[in-house]
Amino acid sequence: MRAEVMPDFPSVSFFLVDYVTGSVTNSRAAQLANGYVDIETLVDADQAVFNLYQASMGTTIVINSVGNVVMMNEDYKDGVKLTETLQALP
Repeated sequence: MRAEVMPDFPSVSFFLVDYVTGSVTNSRAAQLANGYVDIETLVDADQAVFNLYQASMGTTIVINSVGNVVMMNEDYKDGVKLTETLQALP
């Protein structure tokens, strides 16, 4: 996604949500250790987002500029569905 999709949408904000590490400090350490320094990481320490969307690792959610969920792609594979959804955003 970082190499194939994100560069084509410079005006779209992309975030990584970490629901595993449990704290901002641990999440930042994991982010740095795994080379995710170029994407903003949000920490879901109490798993509120995880529970709301019943999300798991690899879940891709597109939220439009007014806050509506327009796509939830449980199985990110090749970026085709994500690209089509991003192209359709106003």
